[in-house]
Parts: sequence; C-alpha cells; structure tokens
Amino acid sequence: MAALLADGPKYAAILAGTRLSFAAPKDLTQLVVVERLAGTPTTDFGAPSVAPTADSDRSCDAAELKRFEKILRAGWRAFDQVVSSAHGKTLATGPRGGGRALEGIVAHVIGADAGYLTAVGWKAPKAAEP
Repeated sequence: MAALLADGPKYAAILAGTRLSFAAPKDLTQLVVVERLAGTPTTDFGAPSVAPTADSDRSCDAAELKRFEKILRAGWRAFDQVVSSAHGKTLATGPRGGGRALEGIVAHVIGADAGYLTAVGWKAPKAAEP
C-alpha cells in the first residue's frame, strides 16, 4: 500500500495530458482495500498474476471503454518516452544483481502484454521489432 501511495504522483503525471480526472492520494487513509489476494513470485515483482473477483465481470459501457483506452494509451506513451530516454545509458542491475539490456526489457514488456491479452480472450498482434 505504501509503494502504491508513493507512486501516486507518477500515475498523475502519466495521466496529466488525458483530461481524465485523477488526484493522487495524499495518505494511506485515502486507499480502500476491496479484496485481498495471496501473492505469488510474480506479484513480488509488482506484476499481476491473480485476477481479483471484481475482474470476473468484464463488461463495460462505451464511456468506460473509452476511459480505459485513454489510460492504456497514456501508459504506452510514458513507456515509449522512458525507452527513448534510456537509449545509450547504462541501466542499473535488478534486485538479484542481474538485469536485461534495454531491448530485452522492451521485448519482455511486449511479451507480458501479449500474455495479458490472451488471458482475457484477445489474440495478441504480431509485435513489430522494438
């Protein structure tokens, strides 16, 4: 919860150009836990691997779908900007001393995204070379 709170300003910055209303919470009392799930080695690294019950209803109206699309596009824009700014720089190693080159990170993110798409019933498009 503390990590989510600490990252609030990052989410606000990513969504700033979308005209979506988002105010980062100021303290933990503004976060509401609606379900607790057991973690996995994947969630230890901050990636989703267990779907909450609320996600079992995948329906949404056109307005909500448009909102989700804006959020997703904003996230990919931010990712593209970070990748662009990282070219030619030495990247820090991971928590276990390892890590990937920038191209490997990009390929990993695209591969993970394809996995999430197929998990919700979509066919992942063929990825272009990064």
